[in-house]
Amino acid sequence: MKVDVTGTRNGDPWPARGEEIDLPDDEAKDLCAAGIAMSYAAAQVIQSSGAQTPPGNSAGFSVPPGSTLGVVVSVTAVGTTITFTMQWSADGTNFGAADPADTFTAITANGVVAKSFTVKAPFARLAWAGTGATTFSASIYVAGA
Repeated sequence: MKVDVTGTRNGDPWPARGEEIDLPDDEAKDLCAAGIAMSYAAAQVIQSSGAQTPPGNSAGFSVPPGSTLGVVVSVTAVGTTITFTMQWSADGTNFGAADPADTFTAITANGVVAKSFTVKAPFARLAWAGTGATTFSASIYVAGA
C-alpha cells in the first residue's frame, strides 16, 4: 500500500502504508490506477548463494518498462571489498552501466543491502567487482509494472 486507508475490506482492516495485500486483479488494478497501491512481482533469485571471485555478473533478465527494480544483496562472507552495479541492455546480450552508474556503496562487511533503481532498458543484470572471494546471494523484485 502506498497510503493508509481507513475502514475495512471484507471485515478486515486495510493494511498499513508499506504493507502488502493480495487482491483480485481487477481490484488491484483499480487501486494502482488511483495511486493507493502499487503492484510488484514476487522476489526472484538472480544469483544463488555461493563464493564468487570478482569480477563477475548474473545472467541477464527482462524487466518491464516504466517499473522500479528492487535489488537485495545478502553478503555472508566478504573478501575485502565488493561493489555491485546494475547493468542495462536493449537486446539482452550487450550490457553496460547507466550514466551515472546504478551502484551500491562498497560493501566491506557481512550484511543485507537493498537498493531500488528506475528501469532503463528491457534487460538488466547485476555485476560485481572487488577484491577477494565473497559469498553472497542476490534477489530482485519489480514494482509498479
